Amino acid sequence: MSDIQDTKRFNLWSMLTVIFAVSCAVAAGTWYLARAHISDELAQYEKSKDWNLPENLKALGSLSNRVSLQLKEREELENLRKGLSDLKNEKAAELEKFRKEKDKLRSQLKNTQQKLNVSNSSINSLKNRIKELEGETFTVQVGSSHSIVPGLLAVGVKESSDILCEADIQFGDKTYVNIIPGTSMNTTIEGTEYTVILLTTGRDLCKFSKSSKSKKIPLQKTR
Repeated sequence: MSDIQDTKRFNLWSMLTVIFAVSCAVAAGTWYLARAHISDELAQYEKSKDWNLPENLKALGSLSNRVSLQLKEREELENLRKGLSDLKNEKAAELEKFRKEKDKLRSQLKNTQQKLNVSNSSINSLKNRIKELEGETFTVQVGSSHSIVPGLLAVGVKESSDILCEADIQFGDKTYVNIIPGTSMNTTIEGTEYTVILLTTGRDLCKFSKSSKSKKIPLQKTR
């Protein structure tokens, strides 16, 4: 019985001894780790002094601000580029519209010029024809007359208008009402054909041309 109790006491004492030893070991390990961590922090602190950490942090903060500013400037630049691109597209569309309108006007001008050339050609032809027919020219005041063949043929102007470009003319025994420039009047006297052409009309006078040519009288055959 006494041996059993001694054995139990020995086992309890052994356990206590082991627990104490383990506790000491754990405490020693914890103290060693804490010391190592503190030493590492001190070393890092010492290195931070060599690195000039406060200034570096300040520089990093300034760099971060510059990066943020550059990003903002880049965003603004992209917006400006987009705005410029939109403006260029808009102006390009306006320019294309202007070019089309210019081409249309140029085509219309070409057609108008062609019509004008035709009109000028017609006018020149008429002028040349008038020159051919003019022969001897003369003017007659409104209310007066001009003798073509004394005592036999005369031209008189009753009324004339420079606005309406027409006149009332007495040619021999015939009256021509509201005639316009270019109108030809003919009569034959004693085998000669006389032609008078109204050239221009005015408020106070008219201009005429006159020409004449002899008519051949066919010879009668005698039996």
